[in-house]
This record gives sequence, C-alpha cells and structure tokens, in this order.
Amino acid sequence: MRKKLFLLLIPLLMFVMTACKPVLPLSYYEEWLGSLDGAEVTEISVESGYIGVAPGTPTTIHITEDREEIERLVNAWKGVTLAVDISAPTGGGTFQEITFTMGDGTTYTVYSGNGKYTVEGLRFTLSAFPTIAEDKITRVESGEGS
Repeated sequence: MRKKLFLLLIPLLMFVMTACKPVLPLSYYEEWLGSLDGAEVTEISVESGYIGVAPGTPTTIHITEDREEIERLVNAWKGVTLAVDISAPTGGGTFQEITFTMGDGTTYTVYSGNGKYTVEGLRFTLSAFPTIAEDKITRVESGEGS
C-alpha cells in the first residue's frame, strides 16, 4: 500500500517541482540593475564564447553605443527573471556575458553559461538574455576566453 501511494505521489511531486518554480527578478541578486539608468550607460558589450575549451580560445564581443539600443537593453534586462533550475549541470557549452559601461568607467556584468545564472551556489534559468540587435552593433572585437 505504501509503495503504491509513493508511486502515485511521484508524478504529483514532479509536477509541483516543474510547474511551481519560484521566480525572482534578476535584480534580486544584481541589485545595481534595479537602479540602472540607461542615460548613464555609454556602451554595452556582449561577449560570446565556448565553455570547456582551451584558455585563450577566441571569443566574439559585440558592442553598441547606440542610445536607443542602450535604452532598449537596459529596460529589457530590468524585466529578466530567474527560475530555480534543478537539472544536472552540463560540462562544456556556450556562455554569454553582458557588460554595461557607465560614463565614469564603472562596469556591471551579468554572466550566463548555457542559459543558466549561478549565484551563492544556486542555479537559475534566465527568462531571457537580451542582446544587441544585429543592426545596432557599433563594432565587433575579439576576446580571449578563459
């Protein structure tokens, strides 16, 4: 009887774990994001590359200084949410890192590996990773992955 009850509860538990994931705004962990003012941002860069490759492997960095695109991205990032991720971590894959550069040279960065955001030992799935529109890229540079 206990075994049958347990077997019946497993699907319910799985449903609850997947359907009722707590959702938080990204600004809960990246507090600077809540007060980020697009008018003070001078440049946004998005670096993309691969995880688990040799150090020094080239990455691509797309940069925009377009005022409208900066405002759009700041607003989009303010709407990004986090959902608890209970899947097993994967080795390798891709990463993206967005950096907001302020007029005084201060930078703020959000890193995502395989669409995941990790903080304080917790893993989350990002609701989105807003990036620079193709026609708003001001310049492209190469970086070095680590």
